Amino acid sequence: MNQSDAYYRALLAYKRLTAEQRDCRRDSHAFAEAEGTERVTVTRMTCTVDEAWIDAIEAGLIHIEKAIKEERQFIYSNGEVIPIEKVKQVSKDSVEHLARHAELITRAPEGEDLIPDKLYTVERLSDYAVYENRFLYMLLCYLRDFVTLRYQKIVELTGRYEGHLFLDREIHTFGRTVTVKLDLDDCRQDDPYLREHNPAKALIDRMDLILKTILAFLATPLMESAGKAALLKPPITKTNVLKMDNNFKGAVALYDYIIAYEGDGYTVTEENRELSPFGDALREDMAEAELLLAHLTYRYGLELTPSLKANLERDENTARQAELKARADALELLRRRLERDGEAPEAYVLELETLIRALRRELDRLDPLYAELDQRKQTELSLSDTVNTLTARIDGFEDEQKQADAARLEAEQENELRHRREQASLLDAHAAEKASWAEMAEAERAAHREEIAVLREEISRKQAELDRFSAAYDELTDEKRLLHAQVLGQRAMKRGVTLAEMETMTDKDSFDELERELEAFVRLYESVWKQTKRKIRKDLLNPKYIKGQSGRK
Repeated sequence: MNQSDAYYRALLAYKRLTAEQRDCRRDSHAFAEAEGTERVTVTRMTCTVDEAWIDAIEAGLIHIEKAIKEERQFIYSNGEVIPIEKVKQVSKDSVEHLARHAELITRAPEGEDLIPDKLYTVERLSDYAVYENRFLYMLLCYLRDFVTLRYQKIVELTGRYEGHLFLDREIHTFGRTVTVKLDLDDCRQDDPYLREHNPAKALIDRMDLILKTILAFLATPLMESAGKAALLKPPITKTNVLKMDNNFKGAVALYDYIIAYEGDGYTVTEENRELSPFGDALREDMAEAELLLAHLTYRYGLELTPSLKANLERDENTARQAELKARADALELLRRRLERDGEAPEAYVLELETLIRALRRELDRLDPLYAELDQRKQTELSLSDTVNTLTARIDGFEDEQKQADAARLEAEQENELRHRREQASLLDAHAAEKASWAEMAEAERAAHREEIAVLREEISRKQAELDRFSAAYDELTDEKRLLHAQVLGQRAMKRGVTLAEMETMTDKDSFDELERELEAFVRLYESVWKQTKRKIRKDLLNPKYIKGQSGRK
């Protein structure tokens, strides 16, 4: 049973109890029928999640898991020459080194094996902080932040409830006037009902599983070892492993998807619901709440709680005594009937057991009171012992305080010295790390400049292609408009253009297109007219034409 169930059942019990009193029924009816301003407004959020990024991350995590299981590592050797007494293990490298350095044998005992004074030993260590593992660690950190940001925001929005209640009414009933003015705002975060009845619950559960999977991967020994190294910075260097290995290729694809992803990954819709005026059921429930508020004001204002509590205890005791007396009378009546009629004693035994159970309930009610009384006595004795103990300990507190002050002063001096040593060590480490970061930044800038040069060359080539396509498109557009103008002109000469077609040409877009076709035709006309004028001049200056004219003259 949750909180809402408890309040609902308590309200039903409260209404059943007040319904037994005539005055309560009268006031409840008057409160429910009173006129006034009443309004309930409820606001909730609904999220629509883009499932594409969830699918992409789930698919990529499979590749990441397989890449982690590969446990890529770099093995390096650390060799040194140490005294023979400290040698723990002899390897092939030790024998080869001794064969090349006979000077390590300074004694040649007769009849015994040759024993060198020193021997070369090799220690092979594994380093898991290779570039590929550091890339996986960086990717998991990115995914953790990416999913956490969206998961927390979606859960916060979908689990948020805002309710507003406004009441303003005046009730008159039999010598009583009640004015109710209530303005209530209820704002809840992570509401259990909204969490369970969320349309996006399945996707939220998938996000929760993704986030737990990412955290589990980060907690693996391999990722913990890679996390101790310096965190990678974009852009990443695509090594042969990242290019060729299928698992790492899938991880790189997920990295590219996350880096290029834009937007929140979800959309939020606000739903508002308003109840005004109230329905009959809500009016009745609200009337009970208003009466309860009025009762609390009356009760605490007049300090009626002790009197009401005494009345309740008196009525409960009276009811219990009446029940016990009725059962005892019934038992006595049954006993007399058995003696008179000689009937079987089963009914008498049953009634006797019922009375015993009632008496036991009464004893159970009294047992806590006796237990509480005994507990108080024990508490008093314990407090008395505690006071005596504390009194005895107070005398030794001053000496302990002095010793503690001396120890604290000594510890502070030691901490100050240690802090100075740690600060000097941190400064040295910071300088070394700063130099390392400078080298990495220079390398990244060089790689970035190369990428920019390649991109600029690609942009220039694409721009040239775009210009060529734009010119071809303009030529084709002009040719299309010219042909359409010619066709329309031919139809107009033959009176083939209808009024309906002319009407469709009067809207803005059609008329603008008609103007552009006219401009294309005018350009053609001017171009043809220039060629025609050149041809006319050529014909006028032709000797044959001139001779023919002179002959006619």
